[in-house]
Amino acid sequence: MITVLMSTYNGEKYIKQQIDSIYAQNNVKIQLIVRDDGSTDQTTEILRSYESQNLKWYKGTNCGAACSFMKMIYESPESEYYALADQDDIWLPEKLESAINMIKHECGKADIPLLYFCNQIFLYGDEQIGEYRHPATYSVPTLVQTILGNDISGCTMVFNNKLKKCLCSHKIEEAVLQMRYHDVWIVALASIYGKILFDSRPYMLFRRHGRNETNGKTAEEIRNSRGFLDYIRILKGKHNQESKNWAYEILRCCEEDLDCEDRNLIKKIAFYDRNIKSKISLLLDTHIIKYWKGKRRYFYAKVFLGWM
Repeated sequence: MITVLMSTYNGEKYIKQQIDSIYAQNNVKIQLIVRDDGSTDQTTEILRSYESQNLKWYKGTNCGAACSFMKMIYESPESEYYALADQDDIWLPEKLESAINMIKHECGKADIPLLYFCNQIFLYGDEQIGEYRHPATYSVPTLVQTILGNDISGCTMVFNNKLKKCLCSHKIEEAVLQMRYHDVWIVALASIYGKILFDSRPYMLFRRHGRNETNGKTAEEIRNSRGFLDYIRILKGKHNQESKNWAYEILRCCEEDLDCEDRNLIKKIAFYDRNIKSKISLLLDTHIIKYWKGKRRYFYAKVFLGWM
């Protein structure tokens, strides 16, 4: 059994396509649970029409996608596997079967928390097929890379029961979660306590239509597209000091379980703004500097101005 968790919000235009693609999955037994995050359009009427197909759904108060998904994970019933679904994508029929097979193969080597994610094909609007999101050579990010900028989308994720229990026993503060997205926390815990599996085959159409919760860009694309004025705007928004706060949250929940190198790097990010010595230490760390590549001058500015 695999439990698919979907959070919806005003998704009437594309949600039927997504639900149909989930129910069309090959060779898997599916339990689909939907939490509606306060829709004001026809989304809930569409969900109601699927009740005869054993779709379970409920209406929650609006809290945003990140909190909505984490609430679902915490409250979800026992299942061997879990998958997360956005409301506007299209899954190819092999998506869940391929994920489960890959996780089962890895479970034969080690019975640990496992997170699978697949590649994506961009779908622009209703029908324009685009490029793959990740190259076949894409490397699974390290814990520090995840904190600085995550490229693993929640809608590609399938994970085992051990990772679900891990997430439930290491609950992130809601205020920190709202700075970014649920998928960052899932990737971080999988990196610390288990293993992350990348499938270079694309098993979903990742729809971009202008009203998405996220923009679909990779962390590197976001860095390369930002100028100094963009960082000025960030200072005024919810993402100011997100890396620092996320690093601190990882230390709060998981410090004793981090290996020595990760612990030291995470501490550098969490406490970089204590004094000038801490800032210089962060600026000189080769593990962190190489992440910024051609945008180092903005990295230096973020650190010195306390925007990290």
